[in-house]
Amino acid sequence: MIVLLRHAEAQGGQGRFIGGTDLPLSATGQAQAEALAAALAPARPRAVFASPLARAQATARPLAEALGLPVGTLPGLAEIDLGTWDGQPREAVRAADPAAYAARGRDFTHFRPPGGESFAQLQARALAALATLTTLAKETETAQVAAERSSRTPALPAPDIAPACAPGNAMAHFEPGAARFAASPPSGPVVAVTHAGVIRAVLCHALGMPLEHLFRLEPLHARATLLRPRPGGFTLLAFNLPPAAVAPLL
Repeated sequence: MIVLLRHAEAQGGQGRFIGGTDLPLSATGQAQAEALAAALAPARPRAVFASPLARAQATARPLAEALGLPVGTLPGLAEIDLGTWDGQPREAVRAADPAAYAARGRDFTHFRPPGGESFAQLQARALAALATLTTLAKETETAQVAAERSSRTPALPAPDIAPACAPGNAMAHFEPGAARFAASPPSGPVVAVTHAGVIRAVLCHALGMPLEHLFRLEPLHARATLLRPRPGGFTLLAFNLPPAAVAPLL
């Protein structure tokens, strides 16, 4: 299973286009991150990943530390790149370029702000990142089945098992301590801390919903989306779960 978390509340984003702009967590966000760690650690996640942006990393860190794991950084989980609009007040962008602002509202799927990316491009890279998470999730399930079988049979010498994430993996970057992560036994789900735009784009794919309707979905800060990988996509198991409700479902 994959647990997608929207990062905890960030400081200074109100009324602005916030994509790649790097914001710290607010005091409320820091408390939310600690609450997430306390709620999810008992489920013993197999791995903890995050977007490279500071608000996602700071949300993931308390959970990773509680588990003795590093935070694996996946660039594909980053929020949409809004180019020259990034960090600007929404009303200032509307006033400076009303035609472009209106064009975005007519075509959320393909519109690209100057120097930025479209939601179609975001969806493509987000799904590529989730392919990495899916591989880990499937390895976890396979290991769990093997463990259940071995518990019912005489013990045998353990074979050598290659690390789940080889150093040459171009999609995932691990901070120091990655060797300990690679050696840790598979256990619970794979957790990934990301952003509202990524979760919306992934859910549109999972639900077969046109990407132009992505803003009908409203991922909340520090809430969980549960996905089960299946051939060709994902099954949505839960959306916007509060931290305390997540662990019993894992």
